[in-house]
Amino acid sequence: MSQKSGTPKMSSERIVKDIRRATRKQYSAEEKIRIVLDGLRGEHSVAVDAAYLRSLLDKIDGPVILAAHSYGGAVITQAGDDPKVKGLVYAASIMPAVGESSTNSVVRFPGSTFFTSVEEITHTLPDGTSGTYLLYQSDKVHSETAADVPADVAALMNATQRPCT
Repeated sequence: MSQKSGTPKMSSERIVKDIRRATRKQYSAEEKIRIVLDGLRGEHSVAVDAAYLRSLLDKIDGPVILAAHSYGGAVITQAGDDPKVKGLVYAASIMPAVGESSTNSVVRFPGSTFFTSVEEITHTLPDGTSGTYLLYQSDKVHSETAADVPADVAALMNATQRPCT
């Protein structure tokens, strides 16, 4: 906990400590916790991002628990069919059924403010065609994704946000 604000620090170290506490287990040197950012390699393609995650799973010996936040929930749902995956953890994440689109998993629950809180950004792809991705509107980041953190932390999250899709 940050002494100044009373809010949790957002760090890989904190995540590892929370995982260890949640599982009530001390991990040996052979047991590892790996924290990997979703590659966001697929232009609107959960399948591409799940394939990337599966390639990482291929490099891990032993059972795996996948945890995800936000869009990552769609990715772990798809990659979670790997036999070594023993559990899925969704932390403030979308939780689609296998094969369900991220969009459908958001719109099937009335009251979502996701689509009124993001803006579509057009960009040029290497082949000269156009692609799009979504970013949270700057004035919505704090309320939509970080309501439990101080404004300065939310401002940093806004400045460093990655595409939603």
